Amino acid sequence: MASRDLSYRCVVGVAATLAVVGQATSSGMAASTLKGGAINGITVVRSVESFEATSTVFKDIPGAVATINVPAGQTWIALGRFSSETLCGSFAAEQVGGYCPMQIVSVKDGVVTSWNPDAEYDFAASAVEVAGVANWKATSFSRSTTLKGPGKYTVKVQITVSSAGIISTVDDWQMEIMTAPKL
Repeated sequence: MASRDLSYRCVVGVAATLAVVGQATSSGMAASTLKGGAINGITVVRSVESFEATSTVFKDIPGAVATINVPAGQTWIALGRFSSETLCGSFAAEQVGGYCPMQIVSVKDGVVTSWNPDAEYDFAASAVEVAGVANWKATSFSRSTTLKGPGKYTVKVQITVSSAGIISTVDDWQMEIMTAPKL
């Protein structure tokens, strides 16, 4: 009898999960796909310098910049990845629950475009430092976009904090940008 009860719970659990997945898909949260050909190139920028952000407005991480030149008549897929040692926190207990978002953007002719609009990456969650011990973590995220030629794109990584009193620090970081023609 116990195995039949367990089987029933599993079936109900799977049905509930499928209903939630079906709801997410029908409400516009479906996955999207970008396809590209052979890699055109890769740019790697890295630094051992730390950068600290305290602003609730996105700020460029100094040096986390690359340039992509897309020829006329071409559309490329770009994949950006950023990895670093990260510290997101506060010395105040009331700041627990904040976060430290990051994003990859491209700038062409003065127009800034986020690589995943409305989906910045919450790079790290806020934690209170206890007895001066920092809670450093190794973190990484990636984003993708299409870039249309002709155009010179400046790609940057930006960071912010969710509320005043939170400090976000990146150290020993690496930014990678790969491009390929869109299929």
